[in-house]
Amino acid sequence: ARKSGISIGKKGGIPVDPWMRTEYQNIYAAGDVAEVKDYVTGKPVITGLASTALVQGRIAGINVSGGNVRHEGTLCPFVVHLGEYEVGCTGLTSSRAESEGIRHLFGRFRGPDIAKVVPWSSSIVTWLVTDHAGKLLGAQFFGRRGVWARVIFCTLAIMRGVHLTELEGIEFGYHPLTNPVVEPLAVLAEAMSRKYKL
Repeated sequence: ARKSGISIGKKGGIPVDPWMRTEYQNIYAAGDVAEVKDYVTGKPVITGLASTALVQGRIAGINVSGGNVRHEGTLCPFVVHLGEYEVGCTGLTSSRAESEGIRHLFGRFRGPDIAKVVPWSSSIVTWLVTDHAGKLLGAQFFGRRGVWARVIFCTLAIMRGVHLTELEGIEFGYHPLTNPVVEPLAVLAEAMSRKYKL
């Protein structure tokens, strides 16, 4: 990129606009080399994630072919499998919100990952981060199962500007072997709404 004269951004990647174009209209960049906008902070970021590279590559490909699709920013959603456990995150953590100077609210809840009557049920820990008014900015999860689905759900919720009071009232599908009848996300959202008087 440097040899071609394309500028290098603050994070060491190639800055792109929402159409994945570089500073040169007919040159596009996506994936590990692209410096895109963080969906929450608006600051440049390089994700290094296959899932976000796929989305960016799709958008670049459509636009190279004459389409008009925008990339509105990334939440860097990811899931890691560690032995029997899954860890997942999307959007801001509380520590990152603090370091960015964003006024935020934070909550944590440990609840069942599937119905408690199932012998192999375990727990899932949920962390939620919102702005000072209760709009969802980030979510993190740790447990044996169901982390990936909650990461996907919260990624969409953040991008749609979902508020805690909406999250606590959302209907979740239920089966004893897949999730608890009372979703931990909804329990935490309601607890935070009450605690912070939203």
